[in-house]
Parts: sequence; structure tokens; C-alpha cells
Amino acid sequence: MLTAKEARLRARDNTTIHSEISAIESAILVAVDNGLLTVAVTTSVMTSGPDDEIYWNVWQGNSTNYTFQDQMDQVIKYFENLNYSIEQLTAQSANTFIWQISW
Repeated sequence: MLTAKEARLRARDNTTIHSEISAIESAILVAVDNGLLTVAVTTSVMTSGPDDEIYWNVWQGNSTNYTFQDQMDQVIKYFENLNYSIEQLTAQSANTFIWQISW
């Protein structure tokens, strides 16, 4: 029998998590090249993809989706482990969010 930890790891959508992390990393590198200390990421799977409003609703607590919550948690954990400050802010559309990262 799988342990709960093993089951979670096997069920995790690593492709989405990787895609989100890659989009944020690319934005950070562009910002660093421009001498900035912060960047807002608005074009990624979670912020502007086909399920962006679902991610926003889960983040806001309006709906429950453990998979989407886990994906967002993994992105946050990744960047916090690298000592970045990362937060989610409501986008101007009000039904999506942006990642705000600073260093």
C-alpha cells in the first residue's frame, strides 16, 4: 500500500508545476537583466491559462480543489526555498491573480 506521501507525489501534476516555475524564473531573469528587484508575473498557466479563474477561486477560498491548491503551494515553496518573497495578488480583472516576486 502507498503511504499518503507517496500517493500525493504520484498524483501531483509535475508538468503544470514545472511550467509555472519556468515562467516565473524567466520573468525573474528578465527583471534582473533590467536592474529590477521585483517582478509581477501575469502570463503563466495559473495566472492567464484556461483554468486561471479556477486557480483564483481556490486561492480565495471560494472553491476547493486540492490539486490546484497543491500546485500553487509547490510553486510558493520552491521560490521561498530560494529565499524569494512570493505572493499572490488579485489581478485587475478581479477573477485572476498575479504572482508578485521580489528579492
